[in-house]
Amino acid sequence: MILTAADGQTKTVKLTILSLPDIKATDKTMYVGDRLTKEDILNWATFINPEGMPVGFEVVGNAIPISATDQLTTSGTYTIKYYIQGKSRSVENILAEKEITLTVKEKEHPSVDPGKPKKSISKGNLTSKKKSLPNTGEQNTNTLYSIGILLLIMVLGGYTRMKYWKKK
Repeated sequence: MILTAADGQTKTVKLTILSLPDIKATDKTMYVGDRLTKEDILNWATFINPEGMPVGFEVVGNAIPISATDQLTTSGTYTIKYYIQGKSRSVENILAEKEITLTVKEKEHPSVDPGKPKKSISKGNLTSKKKSLPNTGEQNTNTLYSIGILLLIMVLGGYTRMKYWKKK
């Protein structure tokens, strides 16, 4: 770009135009009991931020209720606002922002037939279920075990017989 002053002097300067910051995010649906953390919420958005400005989010209105184990506890609709913040010393300026809606639904329960009795537990002990090995398709039968044991007995018998004959 060439600049010309009032007295006719010209100066050539290089002008670099940076793309504007932008945020891409879509509405989300989750269920009561699902796990939700601050990192999850930040990862839902894509920040186009060429200058590396600070980014973040805030929940607008009612806070999202979660348990101590980061699980959603209450169904409802919540608004989340993402932002890219400028680096101004005197004023907090927002360069880009985007709002999404998080809908938290109750988990669907299968319908229960009123004619069938429901299971109930009056007492119980904590038991651990044995972990099973993955199914490889290999089949072990008693016949194979029997053949293996028979061969082992024959080898041991032959070895004993050879030792006995060598002593004679």
